Amino acid sequence: MPPALGRAHLTSVWAELVVEKGSVLFTDEASRNVNVTAGQRTAIPPGVHHHIEPAQDALFHIQFYH
Repeated sequence: MPPALGRAHLTSVWAELVVEKGSVLFTDEASRNVNVTAGQRTAIPPGVHHHIEPAQDALFHIQFYH
């Protein structure tokens, strides 16, 4: 995982965290913590600081939309 994903950052477009295996804790620094597990996904709005904390066995990807 790129180290920047574990620190607060933001995107300029909508994105989606898609977890394929394990779990990833997604923290939207404005309002929410979501534990995203295998087979689930969560939207990442543009302009909102966030970071992720994947479990050791996590397999995931981020999709970007414009």
